[in-house]
Amino acid sequence: MDKNEFVQMTNEKIEHRPDLALLFDIFVVKRQGKILAAFDEDKIVGYISFVKMTNDCYDVDFVYISPEYRCKGYGTKLAYGYLSYVSSMNCNAYWSNAKNTASEQIAVKCGFSVVRRMKKYVHL
Repeated sequence: MDKNEFVQMTNEKIEHRPDLALLFDIFVVKRQGKILAAFDEDKIVGYISFVKMTNDCYDVDFVYISPEYRCKGYGTKLAYGYLSYVSSMNCNAYWSNAKNTASEQIAVKCGFSVVRRMKKYVHL
């Protein structure tokens, strides 16, 4: 994946989320996680990022689809890509960070179960 293409995917600002250039550096350059991208022909239209939590466990960090491509199955395809990758590594897949209804719906559609919902997270 090319950093310039990834950064130009959208200008949408996502609350409490670093810009795409920084995300690319964290996940790809520094190898602190993985990013899978969704394409419409040659254009990046979304991504799913995930991290290895333990030797046998990955967890979804974030799913993003450009507004004009939402509700067209790209999120589901990314989720199945995540599951395929994690399975190929003989690891367990988790989706513990579904912060909105769309993300939760994708997770459930792909076989994840809602264990609990947290209304507020407080640093101790």
